[in-house]
Amino acid sequence: MGYEGFKDIKLTPKDNDNEIIKSWVPDRNLEGYVSSFIIEAVK
Repeated sequence: MGYEGFKDIKLTPKDNDNEIIKSWVPDRNLEGYVSSFIIEAVK
């Protein structure tokens, strides 16, 4: 799997990523290890 042909790649962290991670695994305290991003690119 490659990223050939993509340009103007933009990664934006989601403001609510801690809430998202907590909803996946509420008792694991993984918020410091996993992040959620919005990924935008042009092909």
